[in-house]
Amino acid sequence: MKLFKNHYSKPILKTFFKQLLSKNPTFSKKLKAGFSYCNKKHYLCRSTNFLSMPLHLHQDTRGLKIAFWQIAETEDFFLRQAHFINPENLQRISHPQARLQWLASRLLLYRVLGPDHYKNLQKDSVGKPISENQSFELSISHSDELVAIAISQQPIGIDIQRISAKMERIAHKFVPEKELETLMGMSKLSLETLHVHWGTKEALFKAYGKGQLDFKQHLHLNWHKGFVPEGDSFDAYVLKADEKTEYRGHYEKVFKDYLFCHVTKKEI
Repeated sequence: MKLFKNHYSKPILKTFFKQLLSKNPTFSKKLKAGFSYCNKKHYLCRSTNFLSMPLHLHQDTRGLKIAFWQIAETEDFFLRQAHFINPENLQRISHPQARLQWLASRLLLYRVLGPDHYKNLQKDSVGKPISENQSFELSISHSDELVAIAISQQPIGIDIQRISAKMERIAHKFVPEKELETLMGMSKLSLETLHVHWGTKEALFKAYGKGQLDFKQHLHLNWHKGFVPEGDSFDAYVLKADEKTEYRGHYEKVFKDYLFCHVTKKEI
């Protein structure tokens, strides 16, 4: 499953942009400045401060929706757009980048969910965002200038991380020692492999939604292959007090230097 293939076919996109450019020739320069394509394929990869819209990149037959916002805007831009937020929530965040991430995630949620569903969002006892009537499951993640959200009918968790060497330094915190030795010797792409394990376990923690999990003892992946940039799917599970909760996981390298993971609970 290629996560980032856009819904729209190449001819449809070509016709749309041709019509748009014919109506406004000055749009051409802004379009080139704002949009990029991944790996020379026809996958739209970012929102722009000109169009000011999230790009919904994936929806499967089970109703799983995944959307991203690549932040290129200022805080003032988001404050003008996000008239629906509670200013008190933003005041609790002091770091400039964290403020941008929070604003972008809320605007992305608002655009994807719509006003009615957005205003009914709440937080549960462990801080997980939920819908008021529990009509859908929701997960949020961010790293540097990238924000991601996922919406599903099944419990879901996502994680997005910019690939970084720091993962090697903290690997002992989330991978058992014997398994870590195996992973570090798998291939030259061991750094990305560690990101798959970290990202999947972060996603499992969110999907499980009850807290009190040890990343090394309770969270597990049935994935023993080498890393491939195009991504892979696998089984994962939470094992705690003889209770096993099974999930289907997927990872993929996106936006050149990010690793995106998501898990959804298997239907019984």
